[in-house]
Amino acid sequence: MYSLICLLVAAGIGVVLSSFLTPLLLLVAGLALRFIAHVGLSADLANAGIATIKGWAHYQLDNFSRLVDSIQYIHSFDGLALTFGPFAKLSTVMVPALLMIAVVWMQLRVVNLQAGGGDLIEILSARAPRSNDLDERRLANLLEATAIAAGIPAPRLFVVDQSVINAAAIGSSARNASVLVTRGLIEALPRAEIEAVMGRLIAAICAGDLAVAQSVDATFQSFGLALTLIDLPVRLSAWRTLAGVALVSLTPFASPKAVARMAARLDDSLQADTIVDVDKFLERFPSRLLGQIVLAPLLPFIIISALFKMVLFLWTSLFMGPPLSLMWRSRCLWTDATAARRNLDPQELASALGKLTEVPKGAQSRAYLFLGHPLKQRGADSTTSMTTALVPSFRTRTRQLLALAGNPGAADAERSTMFGQPRRMPIALRVLMAVLVTILVPLVMALIALVGYLTLITMTLALAGGLSLVAMLI
Repeated sequence: MYSLICLLVAAGIGVVLSSFLTPLLLLVAGLALRFIAHVGLSADLANAGIATIKGWAHYQLDNFSRLVDSIQYIHSFDGLALTFGPFAKLSTVMVPALLMIAVVWMQLRVVNLQAGGGDLIEILSARAPRSNDLDERRLANLLEATAIAAGIPAPRLFVVDQSVINAAAIGSSARNASVLVTRGLIEALPRAEIEAVMGRLIAAICAGDLAVAQSVDATFQSFGLALTLIDLPVRLSAWRTLAGVALVSLTPFASPKAVARMAARLDDSLQADTIVDVDKFLERFPSRLLGQIVLAPLLPFIIISALFKMVLFLWTSLFMGPPLSLMWRSRCLWTDATAARRNLDPQELASALGKLTEVPKGAQSRAYLFLGHPLKQRGADSTTSMTTALVPSFRTRTRQLLALAGNPGAADAERSTMFGQPRRMPIALRVLMAVLVTILVPLVMALIALVGYLTLITMTLALAGGLSLVAMLI
């Protein structure tokens, strides 16, 4: 069920990509069929395929013309109904892109499952516990005893030599699970809290969270690949990223190091700035004016790329991010409750969560895998903010844990002690917030409608240009 939700969310990326990806697929297929007909291999069948592609392209261009004609009659919200028919007929162009992104998501998930978390171990340079370190040996023994008590094989323990305090369970199933623990956690937390952390990680392994995490990871990587495709005309590193994804996907059992390189490049695509790449390109020329002259033919592609990236970010933020966040937050809270019912001290876990506020450096794109709550900081890149949004709030988790411990009122007290906030909101502030919500809800709904309609207009214009090329070149 959870994997299906991730698949649908990832496939939704194809809605935006379809406006240029579908014409591209049609163009490649048409040119391939024309080559087959030229060399005389099944010429009749190839010509029939070419005629079908051209006929479908002309049909959709006619729909586009009807859409343009209907727009001039829009003088109110009621007039928008005139565009629904042409938009509905144009919507069939989304099917190839939706299917392609779905296949990409499934392939990326297979790659991640085969890596079994080894790529993250590679990225963090995690190591096995030292035999001469008493604290690390005790932690390994504690993890093994907790796993045996839960009835699963003992996961492998890896230590990350960083001072931050956090831990994560990775892998694809209980059979090949691993636990990452930072050195800071070993040194900073008391034994009771470490036992609670280990119990929560084992509960995640038993609950099947590892496979769900791989699905979420594949969704973010699909989004990174979509941005890579958009940047192909204007960013040289996008071609290296695409080549890396293709190489890893075509390799039967890619090494963790290769998967780690692919994941790092897709993470870079999530936060890539086309303007920065343009500036680097201009720096290669002895004169900036000469560089601008050479770059001038690419200016339309730069503008189109920036526009598509804006639309894609808006689309994912409003229509795709919320269901993914709701799914993972619910899963996280459910696993917390399950762990608390398996002889785990909820108060010790709640206390430990208050200290797990940073993600190890290099793992920001996998923040949702870690038990702690990474704090949202100013200047955080898009990858960090997207993955941090998946994690339920500290207050929500602590309230649930303390309620399970039989002390539901202690959550607010602990929140007040740790963050210096009052336990109750003043009545005047509550009234003000109610008024703001009453005003903002209609504005947010109007914004969502506007973004959806602008997305349709942008995609339709790009689609018309692409289909025109298909009709002319095939």
